[in-house]
Formats: sequence, structure tokens, C-alpha cells
Amino acid sequence: MKKFRWDKKYLYTGVTAFCVVACSVIFFFIINNWSDFRGVLRKIQSSISPVIIGLALAYLLRPGLNTLERRILRPLGTKLFKGNDKKTFAFARSIGITIMILLMLVVVAGVIRMVLPQIYLSVEKLIMSIDHYIEVVVEWADKYLSENPEMESSMSSIISEVLKYLADWLQTGVLGRIDTIIVSVTSGLRSVIMSLFNFCIGIIISVYVLYSKEKFAAQAKKVACCFLQPKNANGLLEAFRKADEVFAGFFIGKLLDSAIIGVICGIFTAAVNMPYAALVSVVVGVTNIVPFFGPYFGAVPCAFIILLESPMMCLVFIIFCIVLQTFDGHILGPKILGSKTNLSSFWVIFAILLSGGLFGFIGMICGVPVFAVIYYFFQRAVRRRLEEKGMPVDTRDYMELDMLDEESSELIMKAPEPREKPPRAKKK
Repeated sequence: MKKFRWDKKYLYTGVTAFCVVACSVIFFFIINNWSDFRGVLRKIQSSISPVIIGLALAYLLRPGLNTLERRILRPLGTKLFKGNDKKTFAFARSIGITIMILLMLVVVAGVIRMVLPQIYLSVEKLIMSIDHYIEVVVEWADKYLSENPEMESSMSSIISEVLKYLADWLQTGVLGRIDTIIVSVTSGLRSVIMSLFNFCIGIIISVYVLYSKEKFAAQAKKVACCFLQPKNANGLLEAFRKADEVFAGFFIGKLLDSAIIGVICGIFTAAVNMPYAALVSVVVGVTNIVPFFGPYFGAVPCAFIILLESPMMCLVFIIFCIVLQTFDGHILGPKILGSKTNLSSFWVIFAILLSGGLFGFIGMICGVPVFAVIYYFFQRAVRRRLEEKGMPVDTRDYMELDMLDEESSELIMKAPEPREKPPRAKKK
């Protein structure tokens, strides 16, 4: 009996056609049931949120752990265990992870302890001073309206309409929906408790990831080498190395830069006895993590809070923020971050707006390094393609480009514009 053999050519063609049809059907099903699919994605995200938090914490703590192990713990472990590599690794890794986790918790607890009382005092002071602000506004309105009788009648009708609207809103909008409001408050408390629980689980996951980070990296490389051709595997590994270089340099540098900015702001606000000094310093430091727009997000509400207390101090704060952000943008930021992203200001703004619109605050933070990695590989692909065509790769060579020679692909530059000759002076 003749043995049946598969024709690989037709087999691959059939499998490819089946995959294309299956993907088309799945894509149509997702688009047609997008609301249900988005609900499933949210459930998956909420389920694995502790894992995401743990991976993020492990990634942020990894550079500090590596430095601590390399400079202190491994040399100390080698002396203690007489060159036993296994015991030295266990000692250095365990002590290093413990120190980094405790340091992170101390920083978080210190920030919370400093911010929450300040927020409480700020809100309490604002509530206590609201009667004074209302009196000032009423006195100004009386003085202005007494000089403008026509405006007074218009304002009286507007105020009566507003009061009527508020009364209706309180009766129907608030009292009529008290059950919904109670459910929303309960749901908010539940979300806070779940966030704290996920953060605690995330810390435990980060410990496991940090302890076996070399093993996880080796497993990922093993899978890439198993399923990909050598060229594609090398490209994937290079992409991950470049992404790690950009992300680690950007996030660690941005955190250090923001911490320095927050400390400088705290020293200045405390020195000039500015109201809400601690709260303002923390807000300015935290919002500085967001590139370009972050300083403005933090400065505007802080300036408004200070304005309620002292208009002169508000002016001082605005001038200080302008000077501080100029120093950060031109001196401190470039010194710390260097050229980690290699993006111009235009592409930074574009990345922040796009990623922020799609993914919110997290997108505004992660958008710049993600776009920097995409920009790097696109730039490299363009450079490689131009080199294959034998064309120049420097952007400056294309500034005066008019057209390409269709046969040799040589650059044909624009002809220089003729200079107008100055009119000759008439002879007397």
C-alpha cells in the first residue's frame, strides 16, 4: 500500500487561508460586540491588576537592587560565605529585595503622612474662610450694582432663577437619588479597599519576580529562540534591549528629576513661609513626572489654593514655578535624562496628547518612552533602506531636494534663486 504524504505547499496554503478566515470572523465578532468585549477586557484587567502592579514595582526597583547587590551585598556575601556562590546569591538577593521594598514603603508612607494632613488642613481652612470670601464678593457686587441700576435688575432675575434651580436640584437631584449616591460612595470605598489589596498582592509578586528575574529573562529568550528564526529572534531581543534601555533610563531619570524638583520647591516655599508649603511641594514634584504638561497640571491648582490665602504669595509662586521649570527644562532635566528618548519637542507633545487621549494619565507617563522606541526602529529601518539604495542618510542632505533622478536615484537639488542686482547709480 502506498504511503500517503502531505504536500507541504498546499498544507501551508490551506492553514494560512483558514487562519485568515478565522481572524476575519473573530475581528468581525469583536467589532459587532464591542461593548461586551470591552467589558471582558475590563474584567481581565481587574483580575490581573496585582500582577501588573507587581511587574511595574519589580521593574522600578530592579536598577536599585542591581546597584546594591553589585557594590555592597555580593562582596559582603563572598567574604561571609567563603566564595560559596549559591549562598552568596541567596544572601545578596534576599537582603537586597528586603531593603528595596522597605525603602519603597518608607517613601510611600512618608509622602502619605506629609500630604494627607496638609490636604485636611487646606480643606478645613478653605471651609472656614469661605464666609469671608462670600462677604467680599457680596460687598463688591453691592457696590458695583448700586452704580448700575439696569445691571442690578438683571442680576436679581438671574439670582432668583439660580436659587430656584438649586432648590429643584436639591429636591429632585439629591434627595431623589439618595440611594444612588449611597451606592456610589459604597462602591468608591470598595474600590479603595481593592486597590490597597491589589497593591499588597503586587508587592508579594514583585518579590518573586525580583528574586528570579534572571530565570524569567532566560525563559523568554528560550521561547523566542524556539519559535522564531535566528534573524527574527535577534531582532526581537534587540527590540527588548532597546525598550529596556529607553524605559529604564526615562523612568528612573524622571523619578530622580521630579524628586529633586519637589525638594527644591519645598525648601523655597518653607523659606518664604508660603501657605500649604508641603502640599504644594508634593503636588509639583509628583506632577513633574508627566513630561511637558505635568508642571502646569501641578502649578495651576496650587496657585489657586495659594491665591485664596495670599494673592502676593500666589504671584511669588507663579514666578518661582516659571524659574524652576526653566531650570529643569534646560539644565537639570538634560543632565539627568540626557538623550534617552532622542525625540524633538514636537514628537514629545504628539506622544503625550495621543497616548493621554487613549489611555489617560498612565498613557501620558508611558507615551513618550513607547513612542521613542517606535521612532528608533522606524528611523533605523529608513536608514537601512536608504543605504541599500545607495542614497545619503543625513536629513540635512534633503533640505534642498527638488526631485530624484529616476534612473540613478541621485538627488537633484533646487536651483539657487537668482540674486537681484542693485540698481546702478546714475552718473551726474
